[in-house]
Amino acid sequence: MKIILAEHLGMCFGVRDAIALALQQAATQPLTVLGELVHNEAVLASLLQRGIRIERDPATVTTPAVMITAHGASQRMMNQVRERGLNVTEATCPLVQFAHRAVSRLVDEGYHPVIVGKRDHVEVRGLTEDLKEFDVVLAETDVDGLQERPRFGIAAQTTQPVERVRHLVFLIRQRFRRSEVRFIDTVCQPTKQRQTAAIELAQQSDVVIVIGGAQSNNTRELVETCSRYCARVHHVQTAADLRCEWFAGTETVGITAGTSTPDVAVQAVELRVRQIASDLLSSPQDRRQNGESGFYAVSSPSPRDEGVGRGTGRGEVPVNTGQKRPQPVQGTPLPGPLPAAQGEGIRGAVCVVSNTSDAREEHSAHLIQSPQ
Repeated sequence: MKIILAEHLGMCFGVRDAIALALQQAATQPLTVLGELVHNEAVLASLLQRGIRIERDPATVTTPAVMITAHGASQRMMNQVRERGLNVTEATCPLVQFAHRAVSRLVDEGYHPVIVGKRDHVEVRGLTEDLKEFDVVLAETDVDGLQERPRFGIAAQTTQPVERVRHLVFLIRQRFRRSEVRFIDTVCQPTKQRQTAAIELAQQSDVVIVIGGAQSNNTRELVETCSRYCARVHHVQTAADLRCEWFAGTETVGITAGTSTPDVAVQAVELRVRQIASDLLSSPQDRRQNGESGFYAVSSPSPRDEGVGRGTGRGEVPVNTGQKRPQPVQGTPLPGPLPAAQGEGIRGAVCVVSNTSDAREEHSAHLIQSPQ
């Protein structure tokens, strides 16, 4: 069996920074996080064990210090907290902050704001609670429900698949041809990288394991994306969720993880898959099923294989099993190329695109450098 890790997977810099800041603050004074710092149950349990409290309602906070989550919050919400005399620390991801600034700029310039995302998601609530009027769309039926406006300004929840965002922007432009439509791409670079890597992973795999919290939006989106290209996709939170029967008769297993998933969870799942593969090797039934020449072997990471290129995985060692692997499920083509990976020094690439009724488009790119 060949095990492939996606080129981009797991915890992003925004989540890592938020966790580090929470631990730093909690070391000096009692701390309450307003909502889930990240959408990962294992991480939240670890924070609770360290004495960090989690509350959803500012009125129930009893500690002198409060932290805003990586998903951000509206100014209205933060003002409510400050009015209680509490010390507020923001752990908002810089790329979510960029989305806030983008929406604010669109409103200031006279555009009716439209957010592509999930209406009840904490990030979307933070983006919209300060607005007098707005619309949230996530599907084609939501676009059908929009009222005509002279000017639409579109931004997105940072963890939405960029192809979905572009598709909905296209539909809005098609439906409201007399309106000026301006789109600011606020989908974050880590999300784009993980989505692109997940597609490449799923196209190579017989089974894909996606690791992440049950409430993690970007993890669920990875599951949905992988399912377009691979018929056997499983969402797990921990290694304990893995089932041996998923891997019977399997030649290639792909592993990816959402942006809130800690490295230790990825490592534990990979180890468990290797153990399952070893058990299958020793199973006479599996050997009869696959033929004596089709024994499965588990790949071992090698330093020379690190960063071998997009779509080939990390630490991948091909093993010839003497069998032809079934073709993966054919997925829907993406509407245009995704931005390429920007490198370690660049945490986000945002493309600002606007069009008017004469189909004129303007393009500019903004690169957000990572903190050193």
